[in-house]
Amino acid sequence: MSSPTCAFLPRVDAHFEMSISPSEEHELRDHLEGCSACRTRYEKQLLLASLDANAPPPHARLGRALGFAVEDAVASQAPVESTKDQGAPRSLRLVRRLAPLSVITAVAAAFVLYVRGSSEQGFTARGRGDTIASSRGIETAGILHVYRAPSAAPAGSQGTLVPVVDAVRANESLAFGIVNADDASHVMIFGVDESSRVYWFYPEWTNPAETPSAVPITKDRALHTMPDAITHPYAGRELHVHALFLNHAATVKEVEARLVSPARPLALADGHDYVLSFEVTR
Repeated sequence: MSSPTCAFLPRVDAHFEMSISPSEEHELRDHLEGCSACRTRYEKQLLLASLDANAPPPHARLGRALGFAVEDAVASQAPVESTKDQGAPRSLRLVRRLAPLSVITAVAAAFVLYVRGSSEQGFTARGRGDTIASSRGIETAGILHVYRAPSAAPAGSQGTLVPVVDAVRANESLAFGIVNADDASHVMIFGVDESSRVYWFYPEWTNPAETPSAVPITKDRALHTMPDAITHPYAGRELHVHALFLNHAATVKEVEARLVSPARPLALADGHDYVLSFEVTR
């Protein structure tokens, strides 16, 4: 058990002072789950930062702590749109390959609980998907970025990805950025509405007879923008976007079978799930 005078407490302060090294940050992230003293200090510092107009924004603080550099360019293919029958509940999925874009490196404002998975095999519930004000752990900010993609444009044109802050519009194109802070080998990105309808972004799932698996990713801590802008017909009023980082190629059916609640993070023994929650407007 951890003492109230845990040796990691100065690292919590260093995180918020933006003086912590990436290696110390990684150790702190692993340590927080088992130390109530450090979690309490983290929550207190987080509250103070939210009240301080001069405090660094979350994306700057987390970016400095993780030591990542922003990658501005994405795949340079011309925009391509395709419509495929994805099967219930995925009735429509439009994919547009992004031309080179300049990314605004801001961050969505919704955060959720970060808890390391249990040692048991298979997916299990990871705890509540509350906002940071009523949960413990590390913010999703800086790990998962959700962007509003520019409207369709001629091939080779320039555009700007606009961060989604609190709401997405039904049928609009979304793009994603991720930071592989856990050194995972694969990622799965999907949305779930309040009726537990699942909208897959990565991997693509358009044929119910197939079982796609997680997408391989690079083991670095740069911000990488995924190459496609993807449109789904969101039927609900809420959209909870999951970025599930794994060290094996889990399948879409395996993930869907273990969903317990739309906003509740899932976990594998070798994986972490980060969730951002948005309102859907029409």
